[in-house]
Amino acid sequence: MQRILIVTPHTLSCGEAITAIHVANHLARHGWQANFLASPNTAKLIPPKFETRLLAGDLKENQVVWVQTVRRLKPKLVLFADYPLLALQAGSVPLANEAWIESLELLDAALLTLDHLDLAHADRLPSLPPPNRMGILLPCPIHNPSRQAGPKLALFRYWTPPATLDSDRRSALRARYLGCSRGLLVFHAVPRWTQFMATIMNQPLYNFLPKLLIRYLAGMPDPITVVSVNDGTLLPSLTVNDLTIVNLPNMPPNEFEETLACSDLMLSENCFSVSLGKAVCSLVPAVLWRHTLNPIDVLTSEDDLVSSVAAEMILHNPKSLNPWLAFPSFDPSLVSAFNSLKDEPAIQCLEIFGGTSTHRAIRALLTDEREREMFRARQLAYRERVSELPTPLEAIQKLTGC
Repeated sequence: MQRILIVTPHTLSCGEAITAIHVANHLARHGWQANFLASPNTAKLIPPKFETRLLAGDLKENQVVWVQTVRRLKPKLVLFADYPLLALQAGSVPLANEAWIESLELLDAALLTLDHLDLAHADRLPSLPPPNRMGILLPCPIHNPSRQAGPKLALFRYWTPPATLDSDRRSALRARYLGCSRGLLVFHAVPRWTQFMATIMNQPLYNFLPKLLIRYLAGMPDPITVVSVNDGTLLPSLTVNDLTIVNLPNMPPNEFEETLACSDLMLSENCFSVSLGKAVCSLVPAVLWRHTLNPIDVLTSEDDLVSSVAAEMILHNPKSLNPWLAFPSFDPSLVSAFNSLKDEPAIQCLEIFGGTSTHRAIRALLTDEREREMFRARQLAYRERVSELPTPLEAIQKLTGC
């Protein structure tokens, strides 16, 4: 039996670890033994069928755990999720230093990393260059599935819409939030790192997001329930007219993906979100919020609700209307340095302070059959391109021969 050691060291993000879990499940079905070295944050997501050791100490303690684990398991392959993010001191447990990086070159195991953000290049990571022999796996759906592979670079498909989501399961999930009545289910997901950054930057958007949602989701033919998955405290739970906002803590990955797949619309402020790609493959219309308007134009918007919200936000923090493509801190120039879904035609990018034009676009996604069919065609094209990619095992074999 071949062994893989998967390292998920991140403290503020979960998407990389969830991709790694899908890879582990796939390999386990093909006879591999998957083991994890995980941060306390990501360890909570890993199914108990996989042996997991924690990276919960300081640099020296974590490196001792690393050495002990590698010596005991003697893995054929070590997979990082993601190696480039080890450079983020605020977002990963301490593990990497110069001596540790040098030791990777001597490790008797193949080395691979997932690279969700397209950062695994020495010129982008001067403080944490990847080992020369490390291969790079680009997961889809998140990367452009039409991108060209290379000798040390492989795209792969790690996810397909939940096979267990039959009509009975779909009806049960929708009834959990909609009750017995007809209605529309809107799925909103906020990663931990976004909430963390918004808090330390004193960005008040989430205090006012319910007001914007009331504006943009008004006048629909059926009642709407917004399920917002975050830390359980981010948005207030409320019911106004035909709109209900349900604020939920983080879900187990399978429940999260099933709820997303049975929704009528997804909303996200994060252009790096792997969940956006999953929405596309599930044929759920996805809206990616952005803010690229001039703050003066927002403050003087003809939409009274938008201008009112903007004025309140400015009072809270004068920088709260600074542009972003990934809330709260990634402006357009910064986002361009990373892989993201901001230019994917199968995702609808909308201005979060767009007022009437944003309301019309969302209404069309939910109620205009012609618009929905055009959007669905783009989604199907994306999903087809993803389906043609290698599986995790096929991509691993291509890069390592394992």
